[in-house]
Amino acid sequence: TYPRKNYFLKSTVNTFANSQTTATYAITGYVLSVLVVDSVTKEQVLTDVTFDNITALVNNSVTITVASAPTNALLVIITSIAVS
Repeated sequence: TYPRKNYFLKSTVNTFANSQTTATYAITGYVLSVLVVDSVTKEQVLTDVTFDNITALVNNSVTITVASAPTNALLVIITSIAVS
């Protein structure tokens, strides 16, 4: 038989400062979704999202890029699933 693996869902909230135009966040596990929200208005913000090494269980990263620095800080919510 195969060893049983435990999977867990993880959601992290990162702050993208209003002085930035790009930021990279390290993730452990498979990335399920990335949501970027204005911290003041709570509206979803359109950004470029780039994934590095997305099929690996470790050493993944997500890079967020905007055309110009935002007026307000942004919240980057990354949901992933990992194996323990």
